[in-house]
Amino acid sequence: MTIENQEELRILGNKFKKQQDTVAQEKNHTIKKEELSRTCEKLAEVQENLKEKIQASQDKQEQLQESHDEVKTVAKERADLQRLQEFLQSEKNQLQEKVDLSEKETKISCIQQELETANDELQKKMQELYEKQFITIKEISEIQEKMNELKQLKKQLKAKDSSL
Repeated sequence: MTIENQEELRILGNKFKKQQDTVAQEKNHTIKKEELSRTCEKLAEVQENLKEKIQASQDKQEQLQESHDEVKTVAKERADLQRLQEFLQSEKNQLQEKVDLSEKETKISCIQQELETANDELQKKMQELYEKQFITIKEISEIQEKMNELKQLKKQLKAKDSSL
């Protein structure tokens, strides 16, 4: 082989090497592109899954907030009902006290009426007793007068008997 041929062969070998390097680079570039494409697809899937998880998390958070609001509402309603129950119990107690007081007033009124009736009866009986006492005193007075008359008559009789 001649030097020219060798030189040409070396140039061709270099060109071939360059082409092989270029083909290898292109192949490597294609592989990297495919890997990048797969990575992008996986990234898109991950992003979609992440969006779904974020949406699910937001939905759960909304449900949790709604539940929390409902619990607060129920707690407020319960507190309101408890205050209402305490108020109604107080009203009931006051009404019971008024009923008890009314019953006591009714009893007192009945007792007062009975006392007035008894007092009226006592007044009548006292009046009757005063009248009887007056009659008795009058009778006693009359009897004493008659006794005095009898004593007088007795003295007169004794005086007559002694004069005789």
